[in-house]
Amino acid sequence: YRLFRVALARRMLQGADRLVFVSESFRQDVLRVTPFDIGRSCVIHHGVADFFRDTSSGPPLPVNLRNRPFILGVSTVAPHKNYRSLFEAFSLLVRRGMELDLAIVGGIRSHQYQHIMTEACKLGLADRVHFLGVIDHSLLPVLYRACQVFVFPSLVESFGLPLVEAMAAGAPVLASNLPVCREMCIDAAQY
Repeated sequence: YRLFRVALARRMLQGADRLVFVSESFRQDVLRVTPFDIGRSCVIHHGVADFFRDTSSGPPLPVNLRNRPFILGVSTVAPHKNYRSLFEAFSLLVRRGMELDLAIVGGIRSHQYQHIMTEACKLGLADRVHFLGVIDHSLLPVLYRACQVFVFPSLVESFGLPLVEAMAAGAPVLASNLPVCREMCIDAAQY
């Protein structure tokens, strides 16, 4: 099935009149594995909704995050999102006495939840890690504005929309040192 998909993708790329990529980094990644005329392509970055810039109050924070400083991660929980490294780094902060919680927004499958919570328990973080799951989009700007820092520890990305959302909402950003993260954030983040 994978070989079929790769062959089909190559044929579609070669036959397309124009190719649009969400980032230059992603275009270069595709160019390395699939030869095509780069002149037939362009990059159009995703945009961000205006309500991320709106500083009005919005919906209230979830009860478990009120009156507690927290670090925020936004993405589907999957191995390439690198939550294991985030948990290890977060545990170092906790051991140094920092009074912080970690809030994670995004979808998670039950087997992944069990695995990641086992990891959190091993590190002594179970009471400080809050999985909010998939939430109403109107709550995202509120979370970005309330967090101490937004973290994006991903190992692989084609764009990284939460980076753009967090910056639009005014959150400090800590991102993986990936070419795509540097392309999106330039000097507005720590890597």
